[in-house]
Amino acid sequence: MRAGWVLLSAVLALGACTSSGADSAAPSAPVSSAAPRPSPSSVPSPSSVPSPSSVPSPSPSLPAGVRVVTVGSQPCASVPGGGAMWVSNYGDNTISRIDPATDRVTATYRVGSRPCGIVYVAGRLWVGLVGGQEVVEVDPATGKVLAEISVDGPVYDVQAGYGSVWANDYMGGDVVRIDPRTAKVVATTPTGKAIYGLAVTPEGVWAADSGASMVERIDPATNRVVARVPSAAGAPYTFAYTRGALWLAVLGATVRLDAASGRAVATLKRSGIGTGPGDPDVLGGLVYVPAVEEGSLLVIDPRSNKIVRRLALGSGYSVAQAGFGAMWVCRFSGNTVARVDPALLR
Repeated sequence: MRAGWVLLSAVLALGACTSSGADSAAPSAPVSSAAPRPSPSSVPSPSSVPSPSSVPSPSPSLPAGVRVVTVGSQPCASVPGGGAMWVSNYGDNTISRIDPATDRVTATYRVGSRPCGIVYVAGRLWVGLVGGQEVVEVDPATGKVLAEISVDGPVYDVQAGYGSVWANDYMGGDVVRIDPRTAKVVATTPTGKAIYGLAVTPEGVWAADSGASMVERIDPATNRVVARVPSAAGAPYTFAYTRGALWLAVLGATVRLDAASGRAVATLKRSGIGTGPGDPDVLGGLVYVPAVEEGSLLVIDPRSNKIVRRLALGSGYSVAQAGFGAMWVCRFSGNTVARVDPALLR
């Protein structure tokens, strides 16, 4: 998956110093003035590093049905795959493996500089490196980096579908398509000014161009941009997808777009605190949107286009990802992931 509020925070951090899903969630056929670029860094040794203490337990301040797992520093995104939940830890250059049966971290591996977007495809993890400016292929059994694919820009978001791995080149404004069988770039599509989030849908591959306040659709048959639609609600960041609809994160709102045309259908605004563009995802037909500063997880019913529930998680939870019947929300400002089980909520 990818990271809306995380991406914004990370870009600001880069400027001071010098961005969804498993195989089952991704379609296999038709089915995130910029900051200076960080210096590319070599990928560290893939040797396993000690796992942090991760004793999940209910908290009196959290609703029933919510458990917290301690992972690495600044968890940026997560993805289910290979019987585990995987989390990229932007702050300490690692990924963590969570056993969903116990909610415990069972392995932590170093993968490269500033990991963020992460997907699981064909038995391998594919991780976007913001600092390394590349996508790395990782063996989930050993943590070994099997391939390094240069993107020539910070990679915040990585998605899967149409038999490919898709990554954003934030600085170059491109979308890069990788063949997971060969770990080679097969297409680079010039898309916009500053590409943040991606969405791979039956209607095509959508890119959020925060630099131009546009959303663009790529035809995967030709690898060409076939639609460019202005984002009237503000700079776009990341997406979630339900049938026929994209749910776009912008500052202060979540916008429902028609997935074929990219046109806005509804805008759900948030007032006061909680205006950060939390990265949404879908579970059980509902859209879950982190309201970052407010410390809530908002639940939207696409049938009514209304917020039907607010779950108090605490501030800083910013990136949602469905997996194992739950919604996992990364707290980029800390070192935890909240597991929200809808079946257990009261």
